[in-house]
This record gives sequence, C-alpha cells and structure tokens, in this order.
Amino acid sequence: MRADKGVFVLAATSNPEAAALQTAHTVDVAAVEGQTVAQRVARDVTAVNGSDAFGGGLGPVGLVIGATVDLAAFGLDDAMLSQTPILAPGFGAQGAAPDDLIARFGALAPNVIASESRSILGAGPDGIREAISARSAEYQEVLRG
Repeated sequence: MRADKGVFVLAATSNPEAAALQTAHTVDVAAVEGQTVAQRVARDVTAVNGSDAFGGGLGPVGLVIGATVDLAAFGLDDAMLSQTPILAPGFGAQGAAPDDLIARFGALAPNVIASESRSILGAGPDGIREAISARSAEYQEVLRG
C-alpha cells in the first residue's frame, strides 16, 4: 500500500446470481449484526482507506461496484465510500451510459473508473483509439457538469 499500488475488491455486481450472496445479512459476531456482505466488505475497505496515512484522499483499496446496481439495496452509501476508488463495470454495452455516471454514483462520481469494453472494442482495430478518446471525453464532460 505504500508502494503506489492498489487493489480492487468485489463488493456488488449486477450479476443476478450474485445478488443473493452480496445482499445476504451477516451474522458474524465481529461484524455489525445484520449488515449485508457487500456492506461488510465496504466497511473493511473503508477502515483501510480511512487511515491518516493517505491524507484524507482516496485510499489504495478500491471496490468493484456494478454500474447498474442500486447502492442502497446492497447497503452502500456515499459516506461509507467517500475515500474509496470504485471500479464500475457495466458501462456501454451492459446498459449504463456516461450520462448515468452522476445519476448512479452522485457525489462519488469522481471516484469512479467507468469500465467499458465491448462497446469500445466494437470500433475494431482501426477505430479503437478514436473510440477510446471520444468516450473518455464524454465521461470528462459529465464530470465537469
């Protein structure tokens, strides 16, 4: 963590098969009774990222949170995730668009790495560079408001 490296941990995906596990409530005596598994993972990550060693900025441990999930349904909120980088698969062909970045993540949008692949790869080898640049510009425009 002190070597300018980081890691992403899975918290909440849009895979329907995963929702039952990720929204299940914990019974671990070391955990807060009744929190979801996704919430427990996020709280553990927050504990690492919230240390003073990172100067109040984003910590080195991020969460994978699907771009099309309802954060509240997984027990996740802005306060819990404020110092956490978020890798958000699900943009592009999977249903979320750049304009959804603010609607889905609100104040957390600057922390989000929007992951989009199929829609960009669809441009083919000759068009991929232009597709990446164009899509990146769309995300930056959304963040500028």
